[in-house]
Amino acid sequence: MGDDPFTIDNLEEEEEVPKKKNRQLEGVTPTKFIRDWSKTMPFLAEFKRFMQMNRDTDIAHDPFKKCNYFLSLFEGMNTEGWVKMQDKWLEDIMKDSSLLPWQMNEWQVMEREFKKAFIDYARHEKANDELRKLKMKDSNIDGYITHFTQLTHQGGHNINEPTILTMFSQLLYLCNSFILA
Repeated sequence: MGDDPFTIDNLEEEEEVPKKKNRQLEGVTPTKFIRDWSKTMPFLAEFKRFMQMNRDTDIAHDPFKKCNYFLSLFEGMNTEGWVKMQDKWLEDIMKDSSLLPWQMNEWQVMEREFKKAFIDYARHEKANDELRKLKMKDSNIDGYITHFTQLTHQGGHNINEPTILTMFSQLLYLCNSFILA
């Protein structure tokens, strides 16, 4: 009737909403992993930060792609066997996703397997042993607290656990009694 300013021709002429482009990864690429057990957790933390910084990319959203990118960061003979096993596992998952454990995606499984293969569990014991022997040096309370916190974390403890808080206060008391004497 002429009241409607739009016609069928106008619908066809409407511009399509541009599709979201596949964004490139930003930031510094995580350091290659060469199986230095002391760097296992820092490497994993660096990789996770990198993925969080790039959370809008396809790689960060797709667990399969994320796993492949993660494996591309391994280097050297000491990691070659593990990487080949993970490549084979990803190929099998691509063919049959029912091989994934219930309610887990590819990245969750790979992260678990990475920790199993490369974490130095003796490090926990070393940290716990050092924690039990910790003493304050030169009346440096800040250094003592920092070192205690680091060892607690390395030992796999929550700093707010009652046993850890008790240990902290007992060690601090012993340190103070030596200072006062």
